[in-house]
Amino acid sequence: KFQLIHFVSPRRHKTHYNPLPLKIDDIVIQPTETVKLLGVVLDFKLSFRNHVELAQARGTKAVLALSRIASPTFGLPHFHIRQLFQSIVVPRMEYGLPVWYKPVVEREASRRAGTVWVTKALGKVQRQVYKLITGALRTTATDVLDFHANLLPMHLRLNRSAYNAATVPTKGHEIHDVSRHDFPDKSSGKS
Repeated sequence: KFQLIHFVSPRRHKTHYNPLPLKIDDIVIQPTETVKLLGVVLDFKLSFRNHVELAQARGTKAVLALSRIASPTFGLPHFHIRQLFQSIVVPRMEYGLPVWYKPVVEREASRRAGTVWVTKALGKVQRQVYKLITGALRTTATDVLDFHANLLPMHLRLNRSAYNAATVPTKGHEIHDVSRHDFPDKSSGKS
């Protein structure tokens, strides 16, 4: 049950990184390169690549399960597939999102900033769902599939989820007290 990991700056890793084991009495714990903590895979560089690969694998597995019940001839209608994607696949891929995702922003006259590689990796899973929902051909452009499947593009979906998670008021905070204020009950007309 015990795991040991050293978090190292990427610049120092090349020259000064020497993982040391932890020894307590007769027990020796060797350091590892990745550790799973509360369902989020942490690596020693804190790049979260292993976690994104895990999220992509989870999403792909769920999409393949959806594809079994989404046959064009006798399967579920497209709006049910869309609803299942949003309620099952998306939460599995976005677990712990505020920890490992930096929102993608568009800059004028330059490239996008943020974790663009995450949106590309998870966008592959969403594209599979697009093809299930719309029945489109493999070569159809993703922008067209976004529109026809009535789903947000992956970078907008992840940005929205990250911003929503960041703006949730915590208990004991003054915003939480205002948002939980006692309002009149609509059914009885009493407060």
